[in-house]
Amino acid sequence: MRRLGRLAGPVVAGVLLLAGCTAGAGPGAGGRDGASEAAEVRTDPKAISDRLPKLGGFDRARWEVRSSNGGNRDIGPSDYNARGVAWLTDDRVTQLLAAAGKWSPEAPAGFPAGLDPMLDNTGDWVHSEEFDRYVTSDRYHGEFFVNKKEHAVYFDVINPPSPKSVVESVG
Repeated sequence: MRRLGRLAGPVVAGVLLLAGCTAGAGPGAGGRDGASEAAEVRTDPKAISDRLPKLGGFDRARWEVRSSNGGNRDIGPSDYNARGVAWLTDDRVTQLLAAAGKWSPEAPAGFPAGLDPMLDNTGDWVHSEEFDRYVTSDRYHGEFFVNKKEHAVYFDVINPPSPKSVVESVG
């Protein structure tokens, strides 16, 4: 019994240390669930259309960038993650849906609440892995979800190419 008493202190200290190390390491701590610290919401559509030219056909966008991985093991410390919404013209929605053969009903996970209070991950969203590859050309990681009713595309991309590298790869 006396030996148990001597071990209790170090055991309690170890548990408290582990609890402190893992605090904030789960969902809501900057992972892909969108509940991380607030990021600046940007509204320049040209910055997105320059980096994601295959989306095209939009004049309004709301997006955010996170430069650190915030617990996301998919990206490293010098990578950045851009997530946002671009509102498309009616014709462009039709064109994008035709660009990939198979679309499945699927809402984006972890939709950042600050992007648009009227648009969230519920509703008429569809996703296509074929379309993801069409937009990224397998040069970077990206997921794209189209909301047919709202004429919006949600994007979640890691390190999309800068406008200069986009021009170099096209030219």
